[in-house]
Amino acid sequence: MPYLDSLPPHQLLSSSLTFNSNELKLVKGTNLLGATQSRKDELLREHQDCQSVFTQSDRSLAEGFTFERYLTAAIYLSSRAFPSTLLDRSPTVVSSPDSPAHPVLLPIVDSLNHARGQPVTWLVEDSPADSTETSTRDDSLRISVVCGTDVPAGCEVFNNYGAKPNSELILGYGFALENNPDDTIVLQLSGSPKKWEVGRKENPSSSRTLQALFEEACETTVSKWKDVTRKETGAAFDDEDIEDEIILLRRDATLFLLEATRRKLQALPPLADLEDALNVRQAVREMIKWYVQGQHDVLNYVNEFFEEKLKTIEAELDGMGIQYLSDDEGPST
Repeated sequence: MPYLDSLPPHQLLSSSLTFNSNELKLVKGTNLLGATQSRKDELLREHQDCQSVFTQSDRSLAEGFTFERYLTAAIYLSSRAFPSTLLDRSPTVVSSPDSPAHPVLLPIVDSLNHARGQPVTWLVEDSPADSTETSTRDDSLRISVVCGTDVPAGCEVFNNYGAKPNSELILGYGFALENNPDDTIVLQLSGSPKKWEVGRKENPSSSRTLQALFEEACETTVSKWKDVTRKETGAAFDDEDIEDEIILLRRDATLFLLEATRRKLQALPPLADLEDALNVRQAVREMIKWYVQGQHDVLNYVNEFFEEKLKTIEAELDGMGIQYLSDDEGPST
């Protein structure tokens, strides 16, 4: 089929799912490594399930159904597929029980590259000969992708995949953006089911997310202290009775967050190592460099946020005349 022949072969794909061992080492200590391993494990399980069915029905089919081929097809879908709801008469990327979304490939349209912020409009219309068609979705519909800016002759026409961090672009598509404004990092307190996706300092939602993470850490620290104190003393108390202790505990929680952030920063691959790594494809080296730089930028902002929290809390303690140990001496409790 001409369409299938136009798709890049496995060796030209650059999703992190295709990284060799040296390339994977360059993302050690990042969220991307865990996400890549989880996705690959999921695909391996799916492949094994399919293999067991094929083996029972047609052994020759099973022998040709290699994991490399299955992985390649999965990357085609993640990097090129559109939600089927875009083909509704009222296009949308939102799935619903009445109109569930499934991945679909649209030849030619799915070859358009991504440009962040590119204004693009999807139009779904009846073909003139089928204007009386009333079904929700059918083969008679005409799909148009309208670019919202002028494109000079001979220049590339872009689509807009939406606001995506480099971790998602590398895993799902196989490319990254330099200084991607949508870069994020996922943070999670030990033992907590909550995951907090924090973006760059310029992202208005980042400070709100960090504030929520800060409050979760403080509430957890205070709750654990109360449980231990009740077990040891049998005392019952209200928050008003332990106001000074709560402030000290919030300081402890902030110190913990700062330490965790700095450990995460130290775990990131040094940018200098990216240039010297051997057996790494040049395109992969470049996108990993952009991704890791973004992780450094976000974590430096996280560190800055919690440092400001610590200054505020310590100023409050100083104003109340409450003594506390210095950072070198450890937490107050």
